[in-house]
Amino acid sequence: MLDRPRRNRVTPFGTIEASLHRGRYLGNRGDLHMADGTLGRSWRVWRWITCTLQGRNGYRVTFDRRGCYYPLFFADEAVALAAGHRPCAQCRRADFLRFRASRRQAHGLPADQFVSADEIDRALHPARIDRNGHQVAHAVPLGDLPEGMFVTLTDAPEVPFLLWEGSLHPWIHQGYAVPHTARPDAMARVLTPLPTVSTLRASYRRCWMSCRQAERRPFPRQCHRPCRSDLRISARTLRETRGWWSGRDWEVVGATGIEPVTPTMSTGRFSKVSKD
Repeated sequence: MLDRPRRNRVTPFGTIEASLHRGRYLGNRGDLHMADGTLGRSWRVWRWITCTLQGRNGYRVTFDRRGCYYPLFFADEAVALAAGHRPCAQCRRADFLRFRASRRQAHGLPADQFVSADEIDRALHPARIDRNGHQVAHAVPLGDLPEGMFVTLTDAPEVPFLLWEGSLHPWIHQGYAVPHTARPDAMARVLTPLPTVSTLRASYRRCWMSCRQAERRPFPRQCHRPCRSDLRISARTLRETRGWWSGRDWEVVGATGIEPVTPTMSTGRFSKVSKD
């Protein structure tokens, strides 16, 4: 048993970090273990999937054991999509079918044409990382993007923003900070892979939103006022982000193309956590 958080929390940049804050979704990129059971690489297989936290077969997730897949965790599906993952075709069968149908629609394919999961993975892999393992990103005006995208701005390249309901929501492991109004003419660096962008633009975003409404979970959750137990983690985050966060109000400052707006809710930490 480790006496520190494992490196298994995935960021919108696709990187894997250690955090005390847990996720809603489980991820799989293959066996990433070193001989001692710690993280040794960022990926091994092309099939990057996003799973539920409740296994259908009842098996427990195996940690720190070479020869088994390395469990990864995401705060929400928007983070998973930005990191280059897709819904699992087994434990999230309904979501995968919607994702595949939206991809067919985005590419103008007949509704009855079969598209395999391997075909989707082969198209996603070169769109999420290059030959050097770096995340592939593109500069696009905010007004040309559908909701659910993760982007960065010129003056805040280290801060990922979620584009949602006309606002930019700054992301950290604790959740989302105070949202800002997005200017449609502002240029943004899109983190979400382009094949996923076209899939969301087609119809998967609407299916995704309806599912969240059925689950009665507000999205995104905002935690612009950290609770007392998070103050130590917040101070470390402030140092890591090199001053982009103001510790008192948790607002992003100095970013081009955004304007502060009043937050609509403040729910604090995520209510559903993984048991790892």
